[in-house]
Amino acid sequence: MAIFKKSIICFLISFIFYINTFAYNIFIDPGHGGTDRGAVRGSLIESQIALTISNLVAKKLSAQKEIIIFQSRTEDSTLQLKERVDLSDKISPDLFISFHINSSHDERAKGLELYFPADKKVDFNLKKGVDAKSNLSVLIMQDYLNNLKLHKSKFAAENILTERQTEGVFTIQKRKILQAPFYVLSRSKVPSLLIELGFLTNKKEAQLLISQNYQEQLAQEISQGIINYIHSIK
Repeated sequence: MAIFKKSIICFLISFIFYINTFAYNIFIDPGHGGTDRGAVRGSLIESQIALTISNLVAKKLSAQKEIIIFQSRTEDSTLQLKERVDLSDKISPDLFISFHINSSHDERAKGLELYFPADKKVDFNLKKGVDAKSNLSVLIMQDYLNNLKLHKSKFAAENILTERQTEGVFTIQKRKILQAPFYVLSRSKVPSLLIELGFLTNKKEAQLLISQNYQEQLAQEISQGIINYIHSIK
């Protein structure tokens, strides 16, 4: 009996290791929440819309056997930016995605905007009193990992944008991929994106963003773009 129990434990450990090795972990972060409502237009609230669409994306991606989803929040709760990044760091996902709704002083502004981290230059000036060879090796590795993070982040954004342009039913003219030093992007240790799903300050787009059909469409396109990205890097 003892040998049998030991065999079962070994099997479970091996199975968990197998799952973690071949699974693709995604951390989804619905922006704002709780006391921080984000952009507001009348009864339309950024934190609520971002959460709804985030949950739809999470549900669609969870249907894929190889994808495991983690979320910073699944309800209307308050989270600081650092808390979001800390939660992600504990999991060390393969991809971090933060969802937001945009606003602008220009009511004509519209469309999806996808942000990936800004360049983070590594200072290769060797510090005095530190072994030069060891110090340089660390800096080179930091530079490599940072460049890899930027490359994967941008590539993920490109896959989502391609899916949006190819499959989109609703006409949205403004589609951009941009770099920005947003806190959750710059502090995240893994490939990361911040997606502005549309503009609450654009009357037509605001109505789309609360439409169940549009939310489903948008979530499907984003999910498929992410799936395409995962398959392309394997």
